[in-house]
Amino acid sequence: MQNTVKTNSAIQSIQGNVVTNQNLSTPGQFHYAISVRDTIWTADYTGGTPGRQEFNTSLTPTANSGPFTLPAGSPEIIDGATDGVYNYTVNDQTGEVYRYNPDWSGAPATVFTASCISFCPGITYDSANNSLWIVDTINIYEYAMDGTLLNSFPHNNSTGALAYESSTGTLWLVNNSSRNTLWQYSKAGALLNTVTTTTSYSSNVWGAEFSFSAAAAPTPTPVPSLSEWSMILMSSLLALGAVVTLRRHRQ
Repeated sequence: MQNTVKTNSAIQSIQGNVVTNQNLSTPGQFHYAISVRDTIWTADYTGGTPGRQEFNTSLTPTANSGPFTLPAGSPEIIDGATDGVYNYTVNDQTGEVYRYNPDWSGAPATVFTASCISFCPGITYDSANNSLWIVDTINIYEYAMDGTLLNSFPHNNSTGALAYESSTGTLWLVNNSSRNTLWQYSKAGALLNTVTTTTSYSSNVWGAEFSFSAAAAPTPTPVPSLSEWSMILMSSLLALGAVVTLRRHRQ
C-alpha cells in the first residue's frame, strides 16, 4: 500500500555538518536519481518534463535538460550513482539495476538484479572496488558489476539514500525520515560516526551522492571527527534531492 504526498522538490548540499546551499524549487518534481561529477545530473522517476536536468555546483539549473526513458513497465527508481562513465539506478521493488549514459540519456540497460528484501531504494558506486552498494530496509549489500554478491551487513536503521565517500572509503546512509542526521559505516559494517547537521535538510531524502572521484585514495584511519569530516567535504559535494513521496508498505 502506498500513500503519496506531494511537497516541494529540492536539491541541497552539505559540507561538514552544515547545509551550505539549497535550491527549493528545482525543475521537475520527482528528480530523485542523482549523479555528481563536475556538474550534477538528476532524473525524474515518473518520466515527467524535464525528464533529466543538469545543475551547476551552485545548484542552479543549466540550459541542459532532456527526456528520461524509464525502464520497461515504468518501475519505480529513486537513488542514483555514477562510475564516471555511466550512471546507475535501482528498481526499489525488484532490485533490478539499470545503467544509463552519464547525463541519464539513452535507453536503460539492465546490469543485474540484486536480492533486496522488501524495498531497496539506495545505490552508490564504490570507486575503490569497482562495485555497487545497495541498501534495503534491513541490510547494505555490495555487488560486483556482474551481479556477484561480495558483502552485506545490517544497518539497524530506516532505509533511504546511500553515498560512497572516496576520501575515507566509507558509506553514508541518509535515513529518508530524518531531517538532520547522517550515518557513516565502514565497508565491514561498523557504525563509525553519526553526524547531526546544524540546520535541517529536507526530510524524506531519496537521493544522495558525493562528487565522483576515481583517483582519491581512501584514508583507513583514523575515523574522521566532525571537524575533520567537514574539511574532507570542502572539495566534495553531498547533493540531496528532497523526496516528494511518503510510503507505507505492507509488513
